[in-house]
Amino acid sequence: CLPAFAPDCDDGEYCTLDSCSEGAGPVGCVNAPALAEDIVVTLDGAEDGGAYTDPVTVEVSVEGTYLLGWSATLDEVPLAGPVEVTADGLYTLVVTVEGCGIEPVIETLTFTLDNEPPTVDAVLDPPPNAAGWNNAPVTVTFVGQDALTAVTVSEPVVVATPGADQVITGTATDAAGNTAQTEVTLHLDFKAPSVTI
Repeated sequence: CLPAFAPDCDDGEYCTLDSCSEGAGPVGCVNAPALAEDIVVTLDGAEDGGAYTDPVTVEVSVEGTYLLGWSATLDEVPLAGPVEVTADGLYTLVVTVEGCGIEPVIETLTFTLDNEPPTVDAVLDPPPNAAGWNNAPVTVTFVGQDALTAVTVSEPVVVATPGADQVITGTATDAAGNTAQTEVTLHLDFKAPSVTI
């Protein structure tokens, strides 16, 4: 087969890639351009929008007909082959594909490496008094944060039973699967004190 190159085609005709790639056709000029919707960019080792705790080996593959070539960058660094990503962070992969008779097709994919657990706090409504007691039911809501990925938290808990030392636990989980836990102790007393004269 012949190596890839771009023939000098007349107006209204489009160049093919080479005779080596499956579906590319012979080297020369054709009357049909490449179809942008037929171009498929695959990110091996990770998924677009995925979040991971283990190192990720990234490799790009491109499929389509009448392609002239493609290039890729990972965080603006040229990607020539498989690369292992080990440091926490949000990564952006940009793949540029050139095809016969069309403008370059640009695909952007992202993934995250995250090994740090999220934070989680408990918010009491209403808050306790200065002595640490509540005289009405309390709703415990959990709030989570993470520097890199989205967080899901435990559902709110309504505590409506009087009593001291009631421990309520909540959990936060980030998109990579890291977890964190918090607990809060409630003291509830709904009965007014009695006065004897």
